[in-house]
Amino acid sequence: MTQPISMNLQIVQTSRMEKFRHPHNTVTASELGLNEASHGMFSARRVKASGVWSLAEIASDPQAWLTVLYVLKGFITLRVPGNTVTLNQHDAVCQAPILPSSVVEIAPNLEFIEIVARDDRRVRNLIPDKPAQLVSFDSPALHVKGTGPRDFFDYRDLGVAEITRRQVEIQVIRAQRAREGGTGWHSHSMAQLSYGLSGWASLDVEGNSQPVIQKPGDALSIPPDCVHNASSFSDDYWALQLQIPADYSTVAAIDPRFGAK
Repeated sequence: MTQPISMNLQIVQTSRMEKFRHPHNTVTASELGLNEASHGMFSARRVKASGVWSLAEIASDPQAWLTVLYVLKGFITLRVPGNTVTLNQHDAVCQAPILPSSVVEIAPNLEFIEIVARDDRRVRNLIPDKPAQLVSFDSPALHVKGTGPRDFFDYRDLGVAEITRRQVEIQVIRAQRAREGGTGWHSHSMAQLSYGLSGWASLDVEGNSQPVIQKPGDALSIPPDCVHNASSFSDDYWALQLQIPADYSTVAAIDPRFGAK
């Protein structure tokens, strides 16, 4: 099994940031803590545009080794080799950075998440071959109900594991129903970023004294083997999850605060 990257615990709650609440004729953006958490290997940003603004304000890094764009609101049409592709809410594309030369049409109220792996030695050691381009359109058929202890979630794989030789996975998780008691305390052998898309979840994380109420716009970077629990969540809870690597183990754990399961 591939070893996870080093990750520090980081919590960034953009839902609490005033600048995201009522933007007008501007682009509002925030790095989601992944850059610091991953020691500069990866980064993630939330970008919210409104009204009149310029493409330069939202442009991607053209030198990145891996770029994943996930649309939260509005639409964007991009040129890709031999074609164009239009992304609407919950659609995603890999290896199609936002550049002035690549944008055909764009909504004035575009909002998106962009996850990037930088082009450096550590990233190339993790992902030796530059990933191919991939488009993932949202569809009900792609949300697959979990089995076993996770049957209260369904999962949509964005296909990133396939193009990175399973070094990186990005998926959307969606609650089938609200659940008091949540997932139970557990840990994973992979490094993880969780970004709230819809609804809410109450997340207890080892190393953080208070539960984190994750709402849309809130991100948690969770280290490998960090004990955590989604103690409760709403029936409309969605989250975008980055996992490094795609193949990992999950181990049930004891509540680190009270010594109780």
